[in-house]
Amino acid sequence: MKVAQTFFKAITIASTTLLLGLAGCAFDEPIDYTTGGTVNAPVDPTKADDDSSSGVGNSVSSDGEIAKRLATGRAHACAVLGDKSVSCWGSDDYGQSNVPVGLPAVTSISASYNHTCAILEDQNAQCWGSDDYGQSNVPDGLNKVIDVATGNSHTCVLEVGGAINCWGKINRTNHGSYSYIYDINDENFSNVQALKITSGANHFCAITENNVAECWGSNIYGQTNVPSDLNDVVEINAGFNHTCAVSRDKSVSCWGDNNYNHRQSSVPVNLGPSVGIASGFWHSCALLEVDSLECWGHSDVITPPMGIAPVSQISSGGGHFTCALSQSGQVSCWGNNNTGALDVPENLSNGGSPNSGATGTVEWTRQLGTATSEGGNI
Repeated sequence: MKVAQTFFKAITIASTTLLLGLAGCAFDEPIDYTTGGTVNAPVDPTKADDDSSSGVGNSVSSDGEIAKRLATGRAHACAVLGDKSVSCWGSDDYGQSNVPVGLPAVTSISASYNHTCAILEDQNAQCWGSDDYGQSNVPDGLNKVIDVATGNSHTCVLEVGGAINCWGKINRTNHGSYSYIYDINDENFSNVQALKITSGANHFCAITENNVAECWGSNIYGQTNVPSDLNDVVEINAGFNHTCAVSRDKSVSCWGDNNYNHRQSSVPVNLGPSVGIASGFWHSCALLEVDSLECWGHSDVITPPMGIAPVSQISSGGGHFTCALSQSGQVSCWGNNNTGALDVPENLSNGGSPNSGATGTVEWTRQLGTATSEGGNI
């Protein structure tokens, strides 16, 4: 089949930030759309850091309200603003878009099937939304959180020092023929020292201290079968039931689900050197070295609207929609709008003055289903 592709102009900067969205589905329901989140690129873990309708949604904010981080879930999306507050929109059937009153300052965010989690400025974590499997119940005693990745009904954080801490459940369901739900901590990752983490619907992955990729959880589609010849990994992102990674030589590898004629794991043979990767529900996107974006897979969500470049962040969510954050802080979403995920709040669309936040050292950011190149720090 012909692989659908789109090219997208991005910002020319020294490095690139990736935000990836999560895949997600409820355990007691048939497989549904992907959840979303944000994947953060290389962080030094040893240091604390002081199908119905389609359309396009756009939403302007004062300087303090310019969007700086973006995350998409199954049917909702969230942004961290320049003043470190959070704005969410779309489905709120489990309270996943209902930002808690009095939420402290936030530095990063991840959105998933029916819950949302944020890293706070004090390096703790806070979650809201569905908690049927304890995925929003943040445990006490976390040690300075520097990354968060949300799955269907689980949450993982990366702590200073490289330890991974997870809570919630994993579901191994094969198209309804059987269902096996178990505690995520039954997986053997307690001795792993990680540099990055990412979560899919029911699997999660990490780049270890030796730049090796490791994955755990459901492997029904081969989404945790890291290729044996994959090495020197610098970026990884887990989609709904597939996973993609970027190696130091800027090549892209994907594995796992490649069904439904969407070929989300079939990396284009002519894909150029890549510096980031985003895995969504039935599609994947690579941020190229030449500051453009190439996507493949489901054709409904890989073609962005005109006029939103240059782009600093793109997040591929569930429900077949995608959101992008421009250099000036404008948020735009396109694709399926049957849950209101494209209805970006009006105060987020112009992003204030041009070029705001577009300079400075790029801080890599990661989460499921989002690809980003972002200049400056929050």
